[in-house]
Amino acid sequence: MTENNAPSHRPLGVSLAIILCAILFAIVPLFELGGRLLIQARLAAIDDIEITMPDGTVVQTLASGGYEGLVNSTALISQLVVCGWVLMVCVMAWRGRPRGIRWVFTATVVALAALTAYITLRSAVIVPSILEGVSSGDEVSSFQWVGALFSALLLPLYTVWYMNRAPARAFFRSRAGGKSVTA
Repeated sequence: MTENNAPSHRPLGVSLAIILCAILFAIVPLFELGGRLLIQARLAAIDDIEITMPDGTVVQTLASGGYEGLVNSTALISQLVVCGWVLMVCVMAWRGRPRGIRWVFTATVVALAALTAYITLRSAVIVPSILEGVSSGDEVSSFQWVGALFSALLLPLYTVWYMNRAPARAFFRSRAGGKSVTA
């Protein structure tokens, strides 16, 4: 075995964990937030509509617009902060610097997975009120919750497992200034 200072390459498993974390915990929530903001802006732009009947009478529409409270400012700011944190940690983990980023990345994935699992389980067990309405999409959403819970539990298991393997440790050690040992 020889020692050298050449940094080791990034293992495919580390790349996969970082990319999946960025997608699941930053990109997808940002797209969802952007969609909600677009829907909220569209609903706010709808004005009351007046319809002129063939006999000349003007009729005011019974309803227009919709619920404009899809995103409140606290949820917006907290979601942006969490997504920014995840993207920053993923970029630093991709680079392999600073020292200890492997632990920060792993802790971030586990914490966000626990939070996602909690929110998913809470949303899955809440029975909708008849006042809120019932739709045919309720059954589909239960499958969505199961899928979200499955991915929220599978990613941290993979991340903890792979980040503690020798190739991942060697990559982060070599990037943080430690010596790399190669055969």
